[in-house]
Amino acid sequence: NGDDARFNGDVSEIMTEKNRIKEWVELILLNGALGVDYVGDGGEDANHDQENRLRDQGDGYSFSEVEATSAFMAAMLLSTLGEHEEALTHLNKFPVSHRIHPNVWKAARSHDHQSDGIAMKVDANKRKNATTDDILFSPRIYQSDRGILPPHLYRRLCRLFAPDAPYWDESGYHHRGYYSYFIDLERKNDIRTNDGTITRKSVRECPTNVIEDVIVHYLLPLAERTLREEHVTKAAGEALGSGDENNDDTNGTANHEVGVSGTTATATTVPRIIGAEWWTHTRPLGANLGHQLHFDTDESLLGNAGKVTHPVISSVLYLTGGGGGKHDEENDASTTENEAKEGGVVAGSTIVFDQTPASEEVASQAWIGHARDNAFLNFPGNLLHGVLPCAGGREEEDDDKKREGDGEVDVKNEDKKKSGSKDDTGPHRLTFMVGFWTRNVPEGMGDDRKLYGPCGPLPPATNEHSWVVDCREGYPIRPSENNGDSAKDVWLKNVSHEKLPWTSPAWEVINQNQDDNAEGDVVASTSSSLVIPKGLDHRYFVLDAPDCFAESLFDKDETF
Repeated sequence: NGDDARFNGDVSEIMTEKNRIKEWVELILLNGALGVDYVGDGGEDANHDQENRLRDQGDGYSFSEVEATSAFMAAMLLSTLGEHEEALTHLNKFPVSHRIHPNVWKAARSHDHQSDGIAMKVDANKRKNATTDDILFSPRIYQSDRGILPPHLYRRLCRLFAPDAPYWDESGYHHRGYYSYFIDLERKNDIRTNDGTITRKSVRECPTNVIEDVIVHYLLPLAERTLREEHVTKAAGEALGSGDENNDDTNGTANHEVGVSGTTATATTVPRIIGAEWWTHTRPLGANLGHQLHFDTDESLLGNAGKVTHPVISSVLYLTGGGGGKHDEENDASTTENEAKEGGVVAGSTIVFDQTPASEEVASQAWIGHARDNAFLNFPGNLLHGVLPCAGGREEEDDDKKREGDGEVDVKNEDKKKSGSKDDTGPHRLTFMVGFWTRNVPEGMGDDRKLYGPCGPLPPATNEHSWVVDCREGYPIRPSENNGDSAKDVWLKNVSHEKLPWTSPAWEVINQNQDDNAEGDVVASTSSSLVIPKGLDHRYFVLDAPDCFAESLFDKDETF
């Protein structure tokens, strides 16, 4: 109706403005990482004129907003570069009580288990966090010398979601809020065999596009392997939660969303995955702000019933960025981790905290998932997670640079910086996320399910959605031709996993008022005067942790 149209228009305008500010800030981050001072045309006189216009325009940015943006970005950039004491001088201007501990930032920048004296541990039995019982398994990453996906599927997925591929514009990625797609693995489709006979096959039996092929034949078996090896062991030892078979998972406990579907796991049963929610992200290497800390959840059930539910497994397939987007043409495989490090720019690390929406204390540790091309990260779906920014580096290209004062400016990209346009040609951190569910999420969504919304349907294969046409090319594979099971089994035999390293502590108390309140809670100093810019708040620096993370689930103005 008209109200919905106005609401959608307002949301679109808000997202456009936030993305414009975000792109501008990401240029600042890139310039800071390169040691470049980017100054707009016109010099100081133009800057003074701009300040006068801001003062005169009631609907413009206020000085406090400008100061907040610059101070917050300074704290962000300094934290990214490891200058945490200096970052603290800027954070003290905000009502912030906790920040991600410097140990976590240091560990995320290293691809070793030892980083600047910060020990990286892999023995999960030493966890001390109060929410240990709520953690279904320790995060793990699957990998092999040949990659998780065979070369033909890996290359096709990378092409489908390349930075300049049609997908991003056709789906409205750069101006739309969060959206994903849900695959009902039990859904039956009419499949024509070679002899013309029509047979009914489920998506699990016969994928109808390359994305379903990747999930059904390669990612789903590894997720199921995780549940078999980790879930049953924990269930046998700890009876997996309260044992109440009618217990709804409304607080992010170990039952995850299984209780909502009416099947509580036991020591002898493994939750059956029947749906896969997928989405994808792309970020330019060395010039992005990471991804805000959040929980994966069923947005519709959360909004309509106030219930917090999670996929049984959240996962990340790293496509490019861990190896700088390069590939070994001779062996048709991704670059190795060492080659990635030598390349100078490595994607930001995924961080997973031992913290759920039900946690009464902040996380005591953080697992570090370094991006590795064609590797597959699994972690419990109820854990807080995100991506830290990585400043990266750039090889100097003297022929493409000119000297201006004490800084260098990249001539080749100068016009793009001034115009604010996106650079889609450089290396990106490209990731493909899948949330594995034990229930059919869209069944409970009703009219809430929309195209390009949470758990939405795949768009129709039309010119308007050419990326769908591309991903359906060559599918479905007819049953008589489908020897994928044996092929993928052979391929997956070479795939192994390792537990993610972790570091502790995960959070640091900062900006604390000397006069704690009566309950002894940590409170921010009352001298803090600036408001954290909403479009830049990735929850690396927060107030009132851990409650602020659970409250963020109900925030209608989420940036991502």
